Amino acid sequence: KCVFNFTCLSAFLKKEKLEDQIKLILQVHDELVFEADEKIAEKVAPKIEKIMETIIPPELSKGVLMKASSSVGDNWKEMKKL
Repeated sequence: KCVFNFTCLSAFLKKEKLEDQIKLILQVHDELVFEADEKIAEKVAPKIEKIMETIIPPELSKGVLMKASSSVGDNWKEMKKL
């Protein structure tokens, strides 16, 4: 499942020509931490959320809806939801 997430995200970043502007720097359980300029983050966050929410097809999720959210900030203390 994780490998598929990273594959989809990598394909998206490559397709959008963003692989040099957004870096996945950390995964903590179900959280992904990226490093990017705030303007780029605000632009692509909804698309990354969509990938994360639809990574498991509905027929395999057994009715459990996946929900993703995004925040930006210079550090954990300064994070603000998008």
